[in-house]
Amino acid sequence: MGSLSECTPQLIVDPEMPGIWMMSPINFSDS
Repeated sequence: MGSLSECTPQLIVDPEMPGIWMMSPINFSDS
């Protein structure tokens, strides 16, 4: 994707639900 902070709570917007912002402390490095 891009430079996503791993395990860092950041404001993201769901592409399927535009306008819906939520905190997402998720590990995108799922290896």
